[in-house]
Amino acid sequence: SGWYMISEMLDFFKVMKDKLRNSRFIFLTDDKDGQLAHLTTEKGISCVDIIKVSYNDVPVYLSDATAGLLFKWPNERLDSFPIKIGEYLASGLPIIINAGMGDVEELILRNRIGVVVKSCDEASYLKAIGDLGILLREGAALRKRCSDIAAKYLSSSFGILQYENIYKRYFFPQK
Repeated sequence: SGWYMISEMLDFFKVMKDKLRNSRFIFLTDDKDGQLAHLTTEKGISCVDIIKVSYNDVPVYLSDATAGLLFKWPNERLDSFPIKIGEYLASGLPIIINAGMGDVEELILRNRIGVVVKSCDEASYLKAIGDLGILLREGAALRKRCSDIAAKYLSSSFGILQYENIYKRYFFPQK
């Protein structure tokens, strides 16, 4: 879509793969033009699975994952929230994001449901991988915390309630 930093996510994975040899990177996509395959080949990464799936099949694939990865161009589209984050958290997955994603960073750090990569360089990637390893030691407690946060802050019922409160505050202010 152009909103995501695919090249940088692949660079992160290369560093992770060097540190954790059994790592796999799975792109769930509807990529029709083969751009992802071209980029992985260009970067010399052969262990990336690019699976074309429909939205309905995403939960099945996420159930086997360990973490979700999402790098988005910093400080762009701060008026929107990536659906992927809700999908990852609802599936019990901690998240690895880059800095510059607005209040997403605060949500992740405050609730200890993932890590934030401060900059796109090897040292920052290694720190994030180490921090993720510490979080993953929590096992089922981490997965539950992730899904609980998704239910609490990212559910449609929560969103409806927030919109209703805004609507009442601006259109029917208390006197």
